[in-house]
Amino acid sequence: MSEALRILLWTSSILMLVATYLFFVLRLAIAVQPYRLKLAREGERLSMSPGLTVFDREYIRFCLDNAYNGALVFSAIFVLPLSGIRLMISRNSKKTATEIDEIELPRSHHFDQISRLFYCSVIAANPVCALIVAIELVAIVFFGVLCAGNLEFLRRIAASAIASEYASEKLMHT
Repeated sequence: MSEALRILLWTSSILMLVATYLFFVLRLAIAVQPYRLKLAREGERLSMSPGLTVFDREYIRFCLDNAYNGALVFSAIFVLPLSGIRLMISRNSKKTATEIDEIELPRSHHFDQISRLFYCSVIAANPVCALIVAIELVAIVFFGVLCAGNLEFLRRIAASAIASEYASEKLMHT
């Protein structure tokens, strides 16, 4: 087989993979669009509710502003392992545990729904990175539970990841 033919085959194979991936992402975006519209409706409705804390309003705004943000999932590839390592190293530190316990996470049904719709939307925006994050999460939880000896580690890493994403978004807007 000549070198030119080999290059042509590799190039066409790569182009076919890229075209297939783009087709998949487009179909995924079309499938997720009703969820994104529901996120917008529910987020706007919920943000107008009286009695919300500043954190709650900012969390809703964060979800609405980043619903199409595939870079968020890409950044999670790097943030998640760092958070996991930090929590494994500091698992016995009372200061870190107290700081993480003080983070207010939304707990109502409406906030859970907003969160689920948001996750669905950003995963569809960057499915390859989302797959990498899922694999990392399984590995981190496995090693974290082994090191910590209990499932408290799982709660701590989830709180830490949410807090770091929220803090980085807050820094970008100041």
